[in-house]
Amino acid sequence: MLLTNLQNKTVRIWNYLKGDKSFSLQSRIYNSVCVVTIAVMVYNVPFSLALGLYDSVLATLVLIPLQFYLYYLSRFKGKTALSSVFLILIVNLFFAVSYSLNSGIQGSSLLSFSISYFVIIAIVPRRQYWFWTIVNISLVMGLIIWEYYHPELVSERYPTRADRFIDIASTYIMNIILTFSCLSYIINNYSLERVTAEASAAGLAQLNQQKNKLITIISHDFNAPLNNINSYLYVLSNRDLNLEDKKKYENELKRITFDTQNLLLNLLNWSKSNMEGISYVLEEVNLNDAMNDTLNVYQSIAVEKEIRLAYEISADTDVIANFELVEIIFRNLISNAIKFTPRNGIVRVFSSMSDGFHIISVSDTGPGIPSEKQIDIFTTDISPTFGTARERGAGLGLKICDEFVQYLGGEIWFDTIAGLGTTFSVKLPAA
Repeated sequence: MLLTNLQNKTVRIWNYLKGDKSFSLQSRIYNSVCVVTIAVMVYNVPFSLALGLYDSVLATLVLIPLQFYLYYLSRFKGKTALSSVFLILIVNLFFAVSYSLNSGIQGSSLLSFSISYFVIIAIVPRRQYWFWTIVNISLVMGLIIWEYYHPELVSERYPTRADRFIDIASTYIMNIILTFSCLSYIINNYSLERVTAEASAAGLAQLNQQKNKLITIISHDFNAPLNNINSYLYVLSNRDLNLEDKKKYENELKRITFDTQNLLLNLLNWSKSNMEGISYVLEEVNLNDAMNDTLNVYQSIAVEKEIRLAYEISADTDVIANFELVEIIFRNLISNAIKFTPRNGIVRVFSSMSDGFHIISVSDTGPGIPSEKQIDIFTTDISPTFGTARERGAGLGLKICDEFVQYLGGEIWFDTIAGLGTTFSVKLPAA
């Protein structure tokens, strides 16, 4: 348990040092390189002291605070590109000086140029690869040629043969460790980025499929009622109808118009939440105020369908929510309840209190939800739905309800019994 806690704490510290996923992958790799470089420099101080390489110790002590500043510039100021250029220049300068002060080609500095090149390629954009490759090769070849013609300018700093072997061997091991660590980190992160990209692509493909399906439904659902409205208006204006037939046509026009308007509102809300995201202020909302307009509209529709709409929520029922979202949620739930309730049925809207939450329920006496459809009731599986009087919908309403209830910090669920009806319940924080 202690080991697990230590590992978790180490991971949290490392994630903080390199930056979270709000940083680009390149920035996280660069920040990791900075941290590792600082660690290597700190390690180099006592190691060089032990070998008597005092010039190397002095140079490292000067570079450590500079390296800290470059890390700060990238991690906390967001200037990764600027910081990386300075880091590359400083690292190359450091190894070039170290080469001349630490036995040249006979020392360990030449090995360090290979790991510095690997680090450079890991942190720079792809378009700069050739430039820094040429710089690295030119610098190393220049130092070797310079030493070849001026060997007296290169300092021999190893007190014993054993010191040279220890320095070169430890540098090689450090390079292998750094290469392995950096490569593993890069591969793991690219794998994670690929998985994330694939998931995003799958989500976009599904959204595109839903969009195509939605367009098909819209083309029918808007065309059919508009044709019906046009036909009814033609009949009303060109034929002499008795009062009963006229009222029948007017009621049918009212129902079709309202269903079409409700579909349009759902489409707008669904598009807004999926494309723009949801951004609403949460405040104290009185349920009666939020449902008043919806109840007035659906009361007349319920009467025409010979359904009793019973509203049983007290006037002082307040929730922490958003007025517009509450209105949308219960407009859809009440609309669905009336749509799927047969004539002479009852739709009830009532509430109860539980642990600081109001549970608002909308029940109907319809046929219930078939078991094969229950699992997908809140998904974006868009498909047309038909009520008991052939009222048509796009199947978006419940998905919108689910998204908006979650945004409000609540819960939504349903209970259904075949042949007896369905109850949808929404749990929202009480004011």
